[in-house]
Amino acid sequence: ESRGLGDVYKRQLSTCHSLSQELLEEVRFIVSNQRSDPSLLKTSLEQVFLATPQLKCQLNLNEQLKMLNQDGSLCIIRFCQEMISNTLKHTQATEITFDVCLQSKLIEVESQVIVTAIHNQSEDAIPKPGNGLTGLKERMALIKGQFKQDIKEHRLVNEISFPIKTMTNNMVIS
Repeated sequence: ESRGLGDVYKRQLSTCHSLSQELLEEVRFIVSNQRSDPSLLKTSLEQVFLATPQLKCQLNLNEQLKMLNQDGSLCIIRFCQEMISNTLKHTQATEITFDVCLQSKLIEVESQVIVTAIHNQSEDAIPKPGNGLTGLKERMALIKGQFKQDIKEHRLVNEISFPIKTMTNNMVIS
């Protein structure tokens, strides 16, 4: 009887091993594609913007950040999604502009990614943060970043910033 169970376990173990090998191959394929696709961030943001036809989205993306690592890219994409969502829910705005910049100091190895979102509706007060903005603040804190809001010339300015390491030849690394 135990011999039969041993065979069942061996088959299950063999199946698990095969599945894990297939999954590993898929992950390698995805990672290779991301490395060879320097416009991952831009392409992903364009897809988010296409899914929101009722809001005209403008993107100003620093060339160096097209090679930003996956975690940094995901952070920017989530921020943009949250800003689009809040703009649609809480304003009558028809346009939103995202500026994605890299701020570096010559002496330091670390740079700051700064992303701002400004929509075209006049605002005179900073809105009370809901769950989305609270979650955004918490996510930013986890990566030593910041989320802040300000009113400048009757426009609500939402901004995230977070540190990244850069190499001397201006390539962005993780």
